[in-house]
Amino acid sequence: MLDSIHKSFLSFIIPNNVVKSLALFVVLSLGGAFLAAGDAIDPASGNAVPSVPEIAAQGYKLAFSDEFNGTQVDEEKWQYRIDSKGFSTQMPANVTISNGSLHVAVKKESAGGKDYTAGGVISKVEFMHGYYEARFKIPAGKGWHTSFYAEHYNGKDTGKTQGREEIDICEQNSSSGKAWGYNYTLHDWGSKSLPHGVDVPQPKLPAGHAKPNNQQGDLHDFHIWGMEFTPTIVNFYFDGELRGSVDATTFKHTPMSIFLTSISVVQPDDSKLPSEAQFDYVRYFTKPDSQPQQ
Repeated sequence: MLDSIHKSFLSFIIPNNVVKSLALFVVLSLGGAFLAAGDAIDPASGNAVPSVPEIAAQGYKLAFSDEFNGTQVDEEKWQYRIDSKGFSTQMPANVTISNGSLHVAVKKESAGGKDYTAGGVISKVEFMHGYYEARFKIPAGKGWHTSFYAEHYNGKDTGKTQGREEIDICEQNSSSGKAWGYNYTLHDWGSKSLPHGVDVPQPKLPAGHAKPNNQQGDLHDFHIWGMEFTPTIVNFYFDGELRGSVDATTFKHTPMSIFLTSISVVQPDDSKLPSEAQFDYVRYFTKPDSQPQQ
């Protein structure tokens, strides 16, 4: 919050009621995250730490979270995904909170020139270096692209953001008709002056595709996805297991919003509809000794 000196100065040039409002939205830079003061951390998170022991051991501290324990979306933290892409139109009405989870409904209904509807939320604040984690499960049936990812959002569309990165922590892979695979990927959308962007090479472990016969279990059950983003490396985790790494020195680092969404990318299985993606929580951690990133 604003200290008394700055409040006094602001009250001299700005009415007190405006000063009070400004105090609630002081912008902080915390390890590359641009956070609104006051409500960044959900009190229901308690003393949450990263679920990956080696990440928690590095001293990461909670800086942003939502446990989705209320009765409605916190619109101070989130904006809705509202685009028409693939086979679906994304609608705010499909996003609700109940029973301690964020529910993203996927339906067979016409809207925006599409035959299906889905939805999701996008954080209003942006983040950079730190550890990102979410627990969720995917909808029933094939055809859905449930995602937990980070990318800049311009408030208008969800296309490629030229000159910025996109880090996909989980992208449900149902393009082949298998609803239980997922990808992790890092896209560099032209930060090296390339016209169309490239997928950054993943030198340490095989490319990020969790095949259906992997031991991750059924993605229709709850699982935990995590991603550590540092100035030198991006590490991807699934249920506490390191699944892959990317050299982070090969692309430009820029602030990104968190996306929790589900859309249709191939023809869905109508017999499984309506269904939903269900997000239990999302958390972002930084190191106390991290320096603000520009």
